[in-house]
Amino acid sequence: MDLPLIRGTQYVYGRGDALALSYVLACIDKNTPKSHLLLVEDDWQALEKWGKSAVCIGAHNAKTREILAKFSDIFYKFCLNYKAICRADMLTSQVENQGRVYVPAIYPRKTGDSSVTDYGIILKLKDEFHSNNSSILVIAGIGDWGTAGAAYFLSTRFKELPYDKDVFGVIVEVPSGYQSARLIDFDSASDFVFLGEGG
Repeated sequence: MDLPLIRGTQYVYGRGDALALSYVLACIDKNTPKSHLLLVEDDWQALEKWGKSAVCIGAHNAKTREILAKFSDIFYKFCLNYKAICRADMLTSQVENQGRVYVPAIYPRKTGDSSVTDYGIILKLKDEFHSNNSSILVIAGIGDWGTAGAAYFLSTRFKELPYDKDVFGVIVEVPSGYQSARLIDFDSASDFVFLGEGG
């Protein structure tokens, strides 16, 4: 598949974000009317622009961070300083063991051939602070391959996503390069991780 050139932004923050942006642009180009207007902006330029449909790429994107921090109806969040993905509703149902707090999370794992399995999220959300029915798509990973893999999945296998729902959140596992991305179930892939000392 030919990827469109990245246009309209001065900054690309990493290999995964650059690949993700190309795949998202390709997906939009093939699935929307050709008369659409597509504006690519740096996250800081877009941070104060709300009330419009948007796609946010990358976990360290300033707009992604604000959405995951302020929206209440989200499915997944990054935890442990962006080294793991937690279910948003489970961050309040922590397990405490001898004063230590644990939470179910998905985090990168080394495989037998010493490669790392990465993970990403695809979220379709409604703008909770503006009533104009705009949608926000968040595509982000723990690492570069998680972000690129989530965008690759969106671009090549978008029909497997639950678009019949107004909002959704899915986890993508990327075991061997971003083109190996596949949907997984959080509960079957998660394990408990140490979150901190209890109060």
